[in-house]
Amino acid sequence: MKRNFYFLVFAVFLITSCKDDEAPRSFLNGTYERTGIISETGIYYVLQYIFTVDGTFERITLVRQDGLLLGYNYYAKGTFKLRGEEFTLLHVQMAGLNYEDYPEGYVESLDLLEDYSIEPMESKGTLRQIDRGEKIAILMECNDVIGYSSMCIGEQVFEKVD
Repeated sequence: MKRNFYFLVFAVFLITSCKDDEAPRSFLNGTYERTGIISETGIYYVLQYIFTVDGTFERITLVRQDGLLLGYNYYAKGTFKLRGEEFTLLHVQMAGLNYEDYPEGYVESLDLLEDYSIEPMESKGTLRQIDRGEKIAILMECNDVIGYSSMCIGEQVFEKVD
């Protein structure tokens, strides 16, 4: 009997120690936004992350003026991992604006963005939960590849909007 008990304790230890050390993602289930304005035009660029508890994300840049949606200028989707504050994005699809065709800086539909044929691209950084998940702070490693997550701009704070 004692032998079975030790075997059971060992089995429980083995199973729990092999689990991924992934942080709970439930607070990330939703849409987070960060807004910047061009004061001369009154146009807002809204960087939006949509996270799901299954580990997928979408990243969209919306263009708004006077509260109205004008259009879009960037889209990406993929998967994410969160271990403690260690945050990894794997981009599997990206699309962006062709400024020669759309010099105003946006298109009316995500379908009009130019698809970037990419190999899956990974970017790493940190993600901190603020105000019990009502805000998050993302700091990605500096990478100057166009369309990548950070382009060396430092930590960004996003507010949960849904």
